[in-house]
Amino acid sequence: MNRLFQIAAIVAVAGALPASTRGLAQVQKAAVPAPPAAPGQVVMEAKVAAQGKVKAQAVPVRPAVPAVPNLDPWLQQFNQLYRQVLQSEYHFVRTVCDLNPGQRKAIALDAERAFKTAAKQYAEQQVAMRQVRIINGQRVNVNPQALILDGLATAVKGNLTPEQFARYQDEVAKRNANRKQVTIHSVIAKMDRSLVLSAAQREKLAESLAAHWDESWSQSMQMFFQGDQYYPSIPDPYVVPFLNASQKKVWAGTQRVQGIFFGGVNFMGIANDNALDDGDLEAARKALAEQDAKNGK
Repeated sequence: MNRLFQIAAIVAVAGALPASTRGLAQVQKAAVPAPPAAPGQVVMEAKVAAQGKVKAQAVPVRPAVPAVPNLDPWLQQFNQLYRQVLQSEYHFVRTVCDLNPGQRKAIALDAERAFKTAAKQYAEQQVAMRQVRIINGQRVNVNPQALILDGLATAVKGNLTPEQFARYQDEVAKRNANRKQVTIHSVIAKMDRSLVLSAAQREKLAESLAAHWDESWSQSMQMFFQGDQYYPSIPDPYVVPFLNASQKKVWAGTQRVQGIFFGGVNFMGIANDNALDDGDLEAARKALAEQDAKNGK
């Protein structure tokens, strides 16, 4: 009996030893202090703590430099399509105003400058996709011919006597009135072929177009020699109220365009750039080219 009691006591003591050993190890571990930090580590930790308190500063970003557009193709197109506009208008000025040699030279030089400026504006608008604008809900293209004519008018005013300029303005007004009348009659004739208008409809349509006249409708008289393929971009409210149901359907299917121009070709479709060329304009063009070369342009 005593023997069994001794064995049980030994087993109990043996089972308690590991727990005591683990507790002692934990106490010793907690009592051991952490090793001192190295000097470099203390400095680094201080810097990190300081950076955490500093407010973030925005770094300025330089805007991207846009690529310089290539205007040459548009400049060449403008010259091909619209040079005859300049030539014909200069010929008109010479005929109406009876210019002396000095006036011819000065006006030709200013006219070429205006043409060059108009060409650049046209090219920039094409590249920037700003050529189309909206007026009264209709898509309206910028009128390159107007750029040329306005520039030439400024050149004319600065080089003519008051009497010559008054004569020029009077002839321009007569020409515009005649062009308006011809355009309206041509449009009505085209409509009549497609819509089979009555006499009353032709009269009402002519009155409507005259009352709402837009100079852009006569940008290219050659449009009226292209059969019934093209119409000026005339808004529906100026036409539709005077048509019957079947005519309205036909009118809705017509192709109406803005600013169509067949410059640089004759009626046979053959290029004819020199038909109205003038020695004064040619000399002015060469003079401007020499100035540009001298200025590095």
